[in-house]
Amino acid sequence: MVLTSVRARARVLILVAIAAAIVFAACKSSLVDAVNTIRGEAMSPRIALTTAASAQVSANGTVSFPDTATGNRSDLVLTIANSGKTDLMIGTNGVSLTMNSGTEADSFSLLSQPTTIIPAGQSAMLPLRFSPSSLGDKSAIVTIPTNDVDAPSFSFTIMGICVPGNKDITAFGFESPAVTGLISGTAIDVNVPLGTNISLLVATFATTGVSVTANSVAQTSGATTVDFSHGSVDYIVKAADATTRTYTVTVTLVVMAPILSATPVLSAITWTTASGAGAVASDGGATIPAGSRGICWNTSGSPTIADSKQADVGGGAGSFTCSLSGLLPGTYYYVRAYATNSAGTGYGGSNTFTTTPATPPTTTIISNINAVTAVSGGTAVADSGVTISACGVCWNTGGSPTIAAPDSKTVDGSGAGTFTSSMTGLTYATTYHVRAYATNQGGTVYGNEQTLKTVGYLASDGVGIVFYDQGSIIGGWRYLEAAPEDQSPGIVWWGTWTPGTSQGVYDGISTSATVGTGKSNTAAIGTKPSPGSYAATYCTTYAGGGNSDWFLPSKDELHLMYVNLKTPSISAFNDTTAYWSSTTYTSLSAYGNVYAEYFQSTSYQSVFRTNSVYCVRAARRY
Repeated sequence: MVLTSVRARARVLILVAIAAAIVFAACKSSLVDAVNTIRGEAMSPRIALTTAASAQVSANGTVSFPDTATGNRSDLVLTIANSGKTDLMIGTNGVSLTMNSGTEADSFSLLSQPTTIIPAGQSAMLPLRFSPSSLGDKSAIVTIPTNDVDAPSFSFTIMGICVPGNKDITAFGFESPAVTGLISGTAIDVNVPLGTNISLLVATFATTGVSVTANSVAQTSGATTVDFSHGSVDYIVKAADATTRTYTVTVTLVVMAPILSATPVLSAITWTTASGAGAVASDGGATIPAGSRGICWNTSGSPTIADSKQADVGGGAGSFTCSLSGLLPGTYYYVRAYATNSAGTGYGGSNTFTTTPATPPTTTIISNINAVTAVSGGTAVADSGVTISACGVCWNTGGSPTIAAPDSKTVDGSGAGTFTSSMTGLTYATTYHVRAYATNQGGTVYGNEQTLKTVGYLASDGVGIVFYDQGSIIGGWRYLEAAPEDQSPGIVWWGTWTPGTSQGVYDGISTSATVGTGKSNTAAIGTKPSPGSYAATYCTTYAGGGNSDWFLPSKDELHLMYVNLKTPSISAFNDTTAYWSSTTYTSLSAYGNVYAEYFQSTSYQSVFRTNSVYCVRAARRY
């Protein structure tokens, strides 16, 4: 019992001892760490970076270079100081530069490495350079490996902006008088007319720099006055990177050609005339005689007094007007004002204008359309004193015809007024484009475009063939259509006829020969008593295409069938006999005759007794 109690106490003591040992060990480790930390803080090297302006550079901070132009460079020297208690060690590979994405690899450079050991309290230089090759923002990362326990890899960003370094004067002159200087290197020479007040000159210039000063005054082109009465003046141009270039401007008073103040103003423009207004700003230091200023013009550009010109009656400086004449209609002209003195001729700025074109002719609606001919024409308007030398119509199959080959044309006279054009040489069943034209010394103008289709094509009912086109609906119809075949190979025109007898067949019948009367002729014939006209009946009872309005053609309609269908071989006809028309030779005698036509190689019309036997070909109109 006692022994057990002793053993238990011994085990407790052992456990207590073990716990104490563990606590002591833990305390010792913490104490060592604390001691080491204190020793490190007291004895470690410390890196510190400053700029030339003594500005502190923090880890992961940014240092900026001055704006720099392409081709130039900027240097920046940083100070690396050791503020610790022991030597500051720079890594064996030294300071490194890493270019940021999108910047040129040669935008930044490290001019030299700092010393690898910096004693406590000492410093070393870190020289950097920015030399960009293109415009824009550039940046890089600078990394310094050290033995500083708090900054073992000290990094920061360097940045720079590449700006234009241009500082040129590319043009120089004065606003009044309006003269231009000659630039040679950095010397600018400007001549101004004798008598000019050079103490209040306003320069106009163009520069690639960001600012310009003269006599220590900022200059604005076309606005700032400068005094040249004491000699040459230096114009200093500053670039975006603050670099400068000096131009020396020298003004010389001389006698020179007159100076025109502006481009001429044109007004009252007609076919052949216009009015021009100009102004002389300076006589150039010499007299401008009367009649030595005016307006000149041409059609090629930069006109001179060797071209067409019109002088003003006055002289000297000031405004003037001139009347331009002898121009061509619808023509593009270049004009300049001019003035002449003993030193020469000066010109103003160039202006342009176009004379009024001739009002184009009107194209007549096309009529009398046959297989190879048609009738057109037009009206040429008044020519305002410019003679119309030729007018007519032109045509082709493609559209927008002109008088130039290979298009075709007619010449139907000259001068203003209405003209008629007979178009020939056409091809049957073909669409043509037609325009009237009028030509004068200014050129040729064209009227509105009309179209036609020559006959010889299938009619709208899909049965007959169109053999005449009026061009438009007149009298309720436009087209004449022929039946595709004969209605009779041979028939008498009117019943039987006995010589020496009088049946009164024609009493009261009135017929016509002209185009468009076949239908009324046939109707008139049909009102007469038996035995009636067999030829007419064969036509009126024909029902081709489901139509009931067929008729016996008139004499002229029959002839159009021959001209437009038989001659070009569009439709077959009987070559050995004649065809009846509905046109009677006389309406008062039973012995009267009727016109018929032979459809032979040489066509002719004649009159035949009504009991003669000839062919019949029906017609209709729509």
